[in-house]
Amino acid sequence: MTAEATLGQRLKRMVMENLGLKLFSLMVSIALFTVVHGSEAGQRALWVPIVASLPPESSGKILVGELPDRVKITLSGSRSVVNSINAVDAVQIDLTAAPRFYSFEPGLFDLPAGIDVQASPATITLDWEPRVERKLPVRVQLSGSPAPALVLVGKPVVTPQRLLVKGPQTNVESLSELPTEAVQLPGLTAGTHRLRIPLLALPRQVSVEGSSEVSVELTLEPRSEQRRLRRLPVTALGVADPATIRPPHVDVIVAAPERILEELDPEHVVPVVDLPADAGDGPVSLPVTLRGIDDNVRIIRIEPSEVLVKIR
Repeated sequence: MTAEATLGQRLKRMVMENLGLKLFSLMVSIALFTVVHGSEAGQRALWVPIVASLPPESSGKILVGELPDRVKITLSGSRSVVNSINAVDAVQIDLTAAPRFYSFEPGLFDLPAGIDVQASPATITLDWEPRVERKLPVRVQLSGSPAPALVLVGKPVVTPQRLLVKGPQTNVESLSELPTEAVQLPGLTAGTHRLRIPLLALPRQVSVEGSSEVSVELTLEPRSEQRRLRRLPVTALGVADPATIRPPHVDVIVAAPERILEELDPEHVVPVVDLPADAGDGPVSLPVTLRGIDDNVRIIRIEPSEVLVKIR
């Protein structure tokens, strides 16, 4: 028998002798190691979401400032138990009574027995204000200018003209009006435009009752020029007998787009007065009106606007 064979047999005997006892000893050693090291103190930090129950609107209170959406907690205890906790469910906090302070008690968090928990911050400060409401006027903002050949007629009409806003007293009382986003005048054509325009962003926690959009109506017309029609004879209507009119002529100032004014024939424009049936023999002061004026022509004024009429 060789020396190598003798050595191999001896090694095999050393391994196989009392094999059961050796395996048992190994298992006991592993268990003791696990118990000793698992019972060591461990620590870890986690972020826990917060779900808050706020006071109802009828309470007249509203929370101002920032309410954290999560809180940091530090877990302490058995290392093995601490390491097994990877997340903590969201905690529900009750703020319906509008407290000035709120403390995160350990019992809020659903954790295994033997685990200590410390929240950071342990207490939060809460600021409350009265909830108020006001009706404020809506102001339409315009941006740019119409095309050179157009002009904006009058002021834009907004509907509704006033809106009810609600929110913390400080923020609501800082508002005097509700401006809209700017209406872009460039690019609009002649005619009446009805647009839905949103309001500008409101301060934090301020809301508007109903829709935050308003209806805006505005009209663009071709830019007008003015023209004076001089010494147009006045005609008396409703009288069979000759009448004396003083002054017998009036000047008329009209406005319209340049093209229409160029085509306007003064001979087609007739100033008239309507004499009432009970005018009598004395002179009567009557207003002058015009006939023969196109709908596209605007009458600025008549000079004079009244004349004296006397039946001869």
